[in-house]
Amino acid sequence: MKKLVWVLIGVVLFLVGNGCNGQQEGVEPEQISSMLTLPRLVSMGNCAEILPPPDLCTWVQSLDLLAWGKIAAIRPVESPSVLGSRLVETCAGPVNAALEIDLAIEDVVLGNESGIITIRIGFDQVSSWRPMPVTNDGKLEWLGKGGDPLQIGQKIGAPLFFDDATDSWLLLGEPMLTERMGEEGVRRIEVQDMSGLECSEGPPNGLHGLEITLLQTTIEQCSPSEKASQRNADKLKHVQGIPGFSYAATCIAEENFNGECRADHECEAQKVCREFKCVAP
Repeated sequence: MKKLVWVLIGVVLFLVGNGCNGQQEGVEPEQISSMLTLPRLVSMGNCAEILPPPDLCTWVQSLDLLAWGKIAAIRPVESPSVLGSRLVETCAGPVNAALEIDLAIEDVVLGNESGIITIRIGFDQVSSWRPMPVTNDGKLEWLGKGGDPLQIGQKIGAPLFFDDATDSWLLLGEPMLTERMGEEGVRRIEVQDMSGLECSEGPPNGLHGLEITLLQTTIEQCSPSEKASQRNADKLKHVQGIPGFSYAATCIAEENFNGECRADHECEAQKVCREFKCVAP
């Protein structure tokens, strides 16, 4: 039987609407969107160095774009993919997909973009999301416990870098943002939970919980910083230093595949395929 590829990142098809995700009668989609969190970031590793969190001015000035908008579409992308240390257009084995998110911009804090932009997020980053979106035999699932899955129509803040070589907007490991209504009725920024990232520098100091209306004022008061320019250069250098990891899928060569399965039909009766292993549902 032909093996079906287990693709670890899928199209997010959760819709904000009546009857979806337990929406209560009388609750508007805008309210539902504002209640959502983001997937929690989790990873493990041996850290040669853990950088301290950047200050807010250095962080924001290192970006090429900081924009708020609604998710218009999310789709898995299987090409190009990283095979070993190479970037390939075609993978002979299974592919762990990267993501593209179409963001309909509503407000720009830093930069000059408008309309709908496409954000590319490599499997290397998406694989740390919990819950993690996966597709199995065409069915969308979310694996692991953490925050909330992304949803079409959800409003997010996107701190982005622009890579001239690929003509792409990239997240490059930065946390996404959401907004929360504080008890005092003030809209505040909520940073994607990075507490599970062992080797991360962490979110910028002063960003989490900051009043959204004060962010622009804070930026305007920042002085030009060489540290910010260096941080921008270092981020984009990573794209070229390790080709594709920041925005591409991952190709798994057939001869290097050691898992038990890639899809449910490859498991014995009463078992399902989860993270390449056959387990009881």
